[in-house]
Amino acid sequence: MAKKIVPIYTEINDSTAERFAASVNDASRFGDDLEVRLSSNGGSPEQGWSVLSLMQDFTGVKTLGVDGRAYSMASFLPLYVDEATALDVSQFMFHRAGLWYEGTDMFNEVDQQRLDMINGHLKSQMKSKLDEDEFEKAFGITIDAMFEGERKDYFFDAKTAKKIGLISSIKKLDSVAKSDINALCRTMEIAAIYEDETPVNKDNLNTNKMTIQEVKANHPDVVKSIQEETIANVKAWQGFIDIDNVTATAGMLTGNAPTSAEIATMQANYIKAQKPETPEAPAEIAAVGADAGATEEATDVEEKNPYMAGIEAMHSKESKK
Repeated sequence: MAKKIVPIYTEINDSTAERFAASVNDASRFGDDLEVRLSSNGGSPEQGWSVLSLMQDFTGVKTLGVDGRAYSMASFLPLYVDEATALDVSQFMFHRAGLWYEGTDMFNEVDQQRLDMINGHLKSQMKSKLDEDEFEKAFGITIDAMFEGERKDYFFDAKTAKKIGLISSIKKLDSVAKSDINALCRTMEIAAIYEDETPVNKDNLNTNKMTIQEVKANHPDVVKSIQEETIANVKAWQGFIDIDNVTATAGMLTGNAPTSAEIATMQANYIKAQKPETPEAPAEIAAVGADAGATEEATDVEEKNPYMAGIEAMHSKESKK
């Protein structure tokens, strides 16, 4: 049977969900199987849930391969397929679904209800697909506890992902290309880096290195993935331009996605900038408050608060008519 290959190599947002929906519809219409190729930092809980729902409802055979990162909402995708694999360099990160503005005045009851619904489904799927004992051994916390209280990040590698049952097998990255891809990933600060388990004697290292042109020619898929991830990270910062232009602009230059701490800092700066100032008294009231005929009592009030002093003086003047 034919297979529809769907890459998710960017953050999960409106565009990602729309493209994924179109691909799933095509696969269903032509009776194809579905294969998802994944390397994503995650993204919107709502759009991530849309992708998961589409995947869950797909009736054909569905598989998934983690080619790099599976963070945040992306980490739950392997739970909704028939079989999931990963490269030995793949990296994962679990945490409960959340919104960046939680804990602020912007967060309301409707937001909380949406998150409770999404997290309820995610927890149920984790408990039905993962080995709960191995999960607790790996992270020192139960699946139930992960969805309670303060949101925390739990990073892990492909070996741990296989132990807890998130993936069924691990594919080894080609050993010849391994060092070159590692060097390029480190330059771009990509998390999907292969780390040898044994220390290396630096005196015996091969100093023959590929140029960037050779890497582009020999590993175009890797270069493309890095470019797409860098662009996605820059776009993530762009969403905060109107909130904290200085921090967001500096963040875009790093090429990395904003961390939870950076997002919290930008939100705090935004709230601080929105703090209302003490209103000035209208001209009419201020004039009455400054009237020589104002009572001594009103003058005392004015020294404390010009706005209230004007009101008190105006009432005093009216009462003498």
